[in-house]
Amino acid sequence: MIQKEKVLLHFREVVDSYLSAKDSRNIAQLARKAKIGESTLRKSYNQQTLLGTDNMLKVLTITSGENVALKVINMYKGPIEEYLKDAYIHFVKSDDDTTVVLHNIEEHLRDFHKYIIIKRISHCDNVTRQVIKELFGSMGESKLNELIEHEIVFEKDNVLDIKEYSFTLPAHLYGTHCGELIKTFFKSDSALSSKAVIRNISNSVDKNTYNEIMNVVSDVSSKIYNLSKKGPGGIPFAFVGMVDTMEFSIVGEENE
Repeated sequence: MIQKEKVLLHFREVVDSYLSAKDSRNIAQLARKAKIGESTLRKSYNQQTLLGTDNMLKVLTITSGENVALKVINMYKGPIEEYLKDAYIHFVKSDDDTTVVLHNIEEHLRDFHKYIIIKRISHCDNVTRQVIKELFGSMGESKLNELIEHEIVFEKDNVLDIKEYSFTLPAHLYGTHCGELIKTFFKSDSALSSKAVIRNISNSVDKNTYNEIMNVVSDVSSKIYNLSKKGPGGIPFAFVGMVDTMEFSIVGEENE
């Protein structure tokens, strides 16, 4: 179990080191660069609340000057590294040195349709405006135009491209986007004909079994991730996995 106090203390030391390097640096400026709320950063700096892993990663890209997720994580040996490795285990297990942390894209990732458009373009070759229109109609084309206007997506010779092909989705968006992903694209006929897989398993388990299940899903996710990195093909596939409790408390929270 990661001890929040140790992570907070380590984070304070990292931020202090960054701020002390130049007189012009301050908390407000760091928050703006990382694209997170100043009050959110101050609370973590003052040891009150722990930043979420996605926000901490964004801050650390500024303090380190590095934007590749795995490299950032490996730069901060100790409590911060342990905290982030738990959240980004698929990067760690696959030794992924391509996925970057983007600060200017999060506002667009909040929109599910923009998120799918970005994913589709980043994972498939020769995606055209017509492909997006076939997916989401005129609304999709409007979303695409917004992405082009903000220079997230580029259009050249009728083919759509994106600046960064691999990026992290902020943790707080997983719940909404993964549910919407299943709702939008899962086809029951595909499952019946063994062209898609969906499972729903629930039970009552002890903490050791829960941790074993977590490890199994983590290993499977990493293997699927590695397989998907072999290169682009003709099938834009999706995998969604979740393990959590059907309660509102976090496992082990009562012992902290």
